[in-house]
Amino acid sequence: MWSAYIKPELIEQFQKDHNCRVVIDTYDSNEAMYTKLKFGGSGYDIIFPSNYFLDLMNSQDMLLPLQDNRIPNLKYVDWEFLKLLGLQKTSAGIPYMTSFSGIAWRMDRLSREPDSWGIFGNQDLKGRMTMLNDMRETLGAGLLFLGYSANSQSPEEIAKAGALVSHWKHELAKLESEQYKNGIANAEYLVVHGYSGDCLQVARVSKNIGFSYPKEGSIVSVDYAAIMKSSHDINLAYAFLNFLLDPKVAAENMEFTNYRCVNSESRHLLPEELRSSPLLYPELYREVRFECLFPSGAARKDYIKAWDEVKSAS
Repeated sequence: MWSAYIKPELIEQFQKDHNCRVVIDTYDSNEAMYTKLKFGGSGYDIIFPSNYFLDLMNSQDMLLPLQDNRIPNLKYVDWEFLKLLGLQKTSAGIPYMTSFSGIAWRMDRLSREPDSWGIFGNQDLKGRMTMLNDMRETLGAGLLFLGYSANSQSPEEIAKAGALVSHWKHELAKLESEQYKNGIANAEYLVVHGYSGDCLQVARVSKNIGFSYPKEGSIVSVDYAAIMKSSHDINLAYAFLNFLLDPKVAAENMEFTNYRCVNSESRHLLPEELRSSPLLYPELYREVRFECLFPSGAARKDYIKAWDEVKSAS
């Protein structure tokens, strides 16, 4: 899973309740996780792919079809919210966390809130900005800036987004998905492309950090917990999935991670600052355009080509 993506005390609780040991490996992108599992990685019972990679891995027969009767806490999943994102119930996994991406910035160093993805082309901030090292998220930002869908299937649009992000890269310190939190906290970076949960974690410590959703639109993705077909302990894996969906566990996990669980009963268990947080519940505050990422399908080769060009740009 992603780093800092579950409260350690919850892992300890599960281990005690089930007399087992949980070993967690982390990754910094869906692509890295997929490549490892597809080409030799084994020994994992549960994985946490984003929705568009869940569909890809399920289509390649990598995941165990789930039986609802073995996950009683499925009744707490907020299916209506998922429908708003264009997601349907699937037997491939259970929804775990929702992530909104946007722009975090140092309020003590910038004169105004950045309201556009175009900030990453600002030469005045050269070397003081980062974008996510994530193909779909970062190319998606470029597509949105250009007025296209983040799920574009057009080779021409994807190529234009790649060229734009390559141009932005000249002004960036790096493409990075892990340490940008520390960088924005200590003002090494002044503007970062980041995930809402990460940025809320930092903003709760430093009052000088703001977070905005660009006017061109932002990306939302749902991470799922899924059982690998190669799982060595399917019964324990089912127990862990059901554990994650317990409302008290979900609320405790949200308070630690600052990400939004897709759990209809957990919100009222949160402290007020999280129940009313625009980073967790942006739809409560203003009209924000969010687009959920879906599998790239036949356009995957175009995304990979554009991303390779971005990564090789100097």
